Amino acid sequence: MRVKVQDASGAGWVNVFHDQAVQMLGMEAEDMHKLRSDDPPAYERAVKRAQFNDWSLKLKSKTEEYNGESRRRLTVVHCGKPDYAVEAKHLLSLIQGVSA
Repeated sequence: MRVKVQDASGAGWVNVFHDQAVQMLGMEAEDMHKLRSDDPPAYERAVKRAQFNDWSLKLKSKTEEYNGESRRRLTVVHCGKPDYAVEAKHLLSLIQGVSA
């Protein structure tokens, strides 16, 4: 699936494949497809639950050429909920390393 992601530097469209999509949406593709065809309001609720959440993403960037035009393709290779305490400790260690 293609999703739009955003951070402080801007926004962009990324490709999300099965494992990461399951993690983000909380259900398998088959279940999402069944919801979409059998119960569209429930499908909409499932998609909305995944919106506007914080994720820690690792992206793979690849430049492809198509019809003489260069395009950048971004793919999510890992996603998870951010661990703010670990990230804060890491940033603090970087700050202490610079000021030493």
